[in-house]
Amino acid sequence: MSEMKIVPENKHDDVACANLLRAGDEEVLEKIDELLEWQQDMNWPVAAEVCSRLSRLGVKLQAAVQRVLETDDGMWKYFLLTNLIPTAGPDLIRSLSPTLARTLKHPTQSDRENDVVLVIQELQEQYQFL
Repeated sequence: MSEMKIVPENKHDDVACANLLRAGDEEVLEKIDELLEWQQDMNWPVAAEVCSRLSRLGVKLQAAVQRVLETDDGMWKYFLLTNLIPTAGPDLIRSLSPTLARTLKHPTQSDRENDVVLVIQELQEQYQFL
């Protein structure tokens, strides 16, 4: 039996999205970095479905999301902070609080340009994690 394709190959890959929604957590976690790449632009048609499935992982997303938050890609961080992270739940937000606090203290130019600091402040106010 061939492995079910769960990572979209293009922004209109509805078959991969349907498979992703049916996939188990272990299978999704094996492809987490590739799937997170589809969160780089929430305007892509597959982005919302990928976000919906990833959010069910909750705190299991911590390591992979933290890797993205430690990059200099402010837009990707913005999309994670405004879509995936809040829908994945407060435990994920709390687990990321040291990284979020560091970003508040030492934002990159890209973080400032993409409102990352503002969004972290709003999350902090809502979830009281710092």
